[in-house]
Amino acid sequence: MSFFLCLPGADALSAFRQQRLLTALMDQGIELESIEAQYLHLIWSEAQLAPGKLDLLASLLTYGDPFASKLKSSGSWFGKGVDQKQQALVIPRLGTVSPWASKATEI
Repeated sequence: MSFFLCLPGADALSAFRQQRLLTALMDQGIELESIEAQYLHLIWSEAQLAPGKLDLLASLLTYGDPFASKLKSSGSWFGKGVDQKQQALVIPRLGTVSPWASKATEI
């Protein structure tokens, strides 16, 4: 049996990057009041993780500025109270190898 887990990560956009992205989207005719992003860690394992290993994994994935949504709440799985019509989940295509992963393979 396989097990899947999603752990929340840090804030993915600094204030500078948020503003730069908003400006780029406005230049394309997309009107937004704000934008925010959070890293999500998707974990797949062959066996259910023991509580100690889950705690260790969670501590390894705690980094950077903690994510705190500034959007109004309405209760979705992305975060407490974020309206689903204001959200998008962006993930790499299956089989995509990141530049970091391909470089690590070379080393």
